Amino acid sequence: MTTLARRTLAPPRRDARRRAFVVEAPGTSVTLPKLYVQWTGARASLLAGTYRLGFGQRLTLDTTALPSPDGFLPDDDVRPPAGLERACLVGSAGCEPEERLSDVTPDFRWDEGFRGVAGTVRGPLGAWAALSLTGFGSYQSRALARHAVLDRSLCPSSARGVCKAPDVWVSVAEGRWEKLTARTLPGMFRELAGGGNATLALSSRSHVGLTGWMARPVWGQEGAQLDFQPNARYPAGGAFGAFGLDAAWGRGALDVFLEGTRSFDAAPGGGGDFGAVQRTVLSGASRELELSLRYYGRGFANPYSGAPSGPDALEGLRVRNELGARLRYLHREEGAWRLRGQVDAWTLPADGAVSGSAGTLHARASVRGDLRVRPWLQPSLQVEVRDNGVGGMGACADDSLPEQEVADLCASARYGVTARVRSDVAKGLTVSLQYGHARVQAPETKGLRYDAQAVLDVRAQPLSSLKLHGRLVWKDQDLSERSRLQQELRTALDVAWRVSSAVSARGRYAWVLDLKDARVARVPPDPPRHLFHLELETRF
Repeated sequence: MTTLARRTLAPPRRDARRRAFVVEAPGTSVTLPKLYVQWTGARASLLAGTYRLGFGQRLTLDTTALPSPDGFLPDDDVRPPAGLERACLVGSAGCEPEERLSDVTPDFRWDEGFRGVAGTVRGPLGAWAALSLTGFGSYQSRALARHAVLDRSLCPSSARGVCKAPDVWVSVAEGRWEKLTARTLPGMFRELAGGGNATLALSSRSHVGLTGWMARPVWGQEGAQLDFQPNARYPAGGAFGAFGLDAAWGRGALDVFLEGTRSFDAAPGGGGDFGAVQRTVLSGASRELELSLRYYGRGFANPYSGAPSGPDALEGLRVRNELGARLRYLHREEGAWRLRGQVDAWTLPADGAVSGSAGTLHARASVRGDLRVRPWLQPSLQVEVRDNGVGGMGACADDSLPEQEVADLCASARYGVTARVRSDVAKGLTVSLQYGHARVQAPETKGLRYDAQAVLDVRAQPLSSLKLHGRLVWKDQDLSERSRLQQELRTALDVAWRVSSAVSARGRYAWVLDLKDARVARVPPDPPRHLFHLELETRF
């Protein structure tokens, strides 16, 4: 997968005179973020290039985001830009007046998975069992947010946790340098990682597995003693990894899953900790009940765990310092109705980012019912409750999230209801109308705030090779004021056309109107935006 980059910075280099990092202004370049070659045989498979992998209950190792990962899969995911960004890369004083207010299209984005080699061999072991062995090795260049970098040469080791991140200077003109604003720095370190999994399957529903991996960051900037800040998702101090055992057993309507993991690292005051996930699933022809239990120690710093967790984070990781339980229920009658419900509650076994937060109870619950009265009348109703308890704000997400997402995730309490009506008007034509209203209690506001969102969705397929999708969204975070959170009207039209079995095309147009009041807004509202996206795909 090749992309044309215009806004991506080069890897920073150390400037001994400034005792900081310097980068050149971004220019046009061609990048190759994703590339792989894969071979699959009857009892073995091999992949070289970029890949994701995961095993068991996703606790020891999972970068796939799949509910039940089992091995590796190629990684070719490159995401188009979702919006615009400011043209100015430095503080407003370092840009020309017209550049300060200008917006540009950002580069394509992607997640940095593993890059190297992964292979699996499998075969029967006696008459009633099968053995699968997977191994992988990776050498990946990884980006890092500026605020997550620690330069030990500027700060004594005893002061870790209060040292500010080193400055980064960018060239903006001939002989003129300015400080770079908060931004992700590419190629800050290289990660050497490797590990594997051995799984003994006794049946299609019963197995025992062993997973282990280790990673070591390699810093390439000369003259600097670099490490990770406490808010980085990677443990500081050197090598880190995890080792775990998982098992599954199923008979009749009952399935039981279990995974226990021990992480290890060299962080000051760390060293690793234990984590465990247990799931029990009771299923029938039209219903399913699942109970999931989890425990993650405060020192369980595993950046490659994909296990379920709450939205609160500790030192950049969500799967950490948590003791919780989740209950899910699904009941459906095909073609008539469907009921889904979930209750998730967890507490902090030890103090989190806020002193004295140990024992804080967090809870989320939701229930949704869908009813099919007629093809043209399919109503649904969803009720959602979130309560983070007293002092439950903590660190709910990493600092890279926009303010409106943090406001949504970190609210102390949120009670919402969403009503939706879907209508299959004709063959190939579906219209949906949705409205949601929420009562939110957030630490940064006095009292309560009320959020609302309305959505009109139209889908049509006039031809087997042509799909149309139109969407109108009005969203308002805090109906009482229009100065800081998200208030916008967005219209989008998607067209997907399968030209032939080898060629397909997709186009998207979006019009976005910022509804914040320019007279009182903390940041001037954006002018109306027209966003275009065209995608052509060929297969051979």
